[in-house]
Amino acid sequence: MTDQNVVNPYSAPTSQVETVNVSGDAVFCPAKKLTAGQGNRIVADAWNIYKVSPFKWTLMSVIMFVIMIVLSMIPIIGSIFGSLFYTPLFAGLLIAARDVEKGEALKFGHLFSAIKANGRGVFGLAFVMSIIGLVNLLVGFMFMGSGTFMAAYSGYMGQEVDPATLDINPVGMIIGFIIMMVGTLVLVMMSWFATPLIALQSVGVFQALGMSFKASLKNWLSLTVYGLIMLFWLFVATIPVGLGLFIMIPLMSITVYTGYRKIFTM
Repeated sequence: MTDQNVVNPYSAPTSQVETVNVSGDAVFCPAKKLTAGQGNRIVADAWNIYKVSPFKWTLMSVIMFVIMIVLSMIPIIGSIFGSLFYTPLFAGLLIAARDVEKGEALKFGHLFSAIKANGRGVFGLAFVMSIIGLVNLLVGFMFMGSGTFMAAYSGYMGQEVDPATLDINPVGMIIGFIIMMVGTLVLVMMSWFATPLIALQSVGVFQALGMSFKASLKNWLSLTVYGLIMLFWLFVATIPVGLGLFIMIPLMSITVYTGYRKIFTM
């Protein structure tokens, strides 16, 4: 008997199990670089998923926003609860998009499916993104000054403030605004694909944030085309008294899935 065929049962697996989708039918891969034209396909593919059950998609999106509004009305901690629950509910829509693409029926239970599938991951992402967003605001307001902060806070609380009583530094405001805008862009790039990576592939939170940022940077051209197309349709959606937004809001959610699908799977 030779030693060649002896396998250590405690050794690490040698197959690339991380490249297989949890559903077993889509092969996960490192971020690919899409062509500019494929930015249009992200929207087209999302429409094909939406039109299977348009009423349910719209109703689910409305329910999600109603839940967010109700949570935000909770005294003191409402805004915190709202920010923490948005990502898990949004992740449920991505799981729904995957299942509909596979031919399964869209169910209202999909809205909470990410919490059941990977609650720790989606809530962890929500928490980390909230902290990063808060830091971005604080750094921006450090340059803008206390006067700008008080004006913004008073406006948020519905109070009127006399601008003459505020100590506002114009140069600091510009620098702070630029910092906030750049920080927000980085935040979007980090979170855009992090949600589907966590909800659909169970990738770790910080790993997903890094992968999302790199993929967004790598595909800046196709994502810019996608963004311009979505801006055009958002404008069109607002023309009939904003009724088109009932289509665009769920469609935008689905495009996050179709963008992830094109970039991270074979």
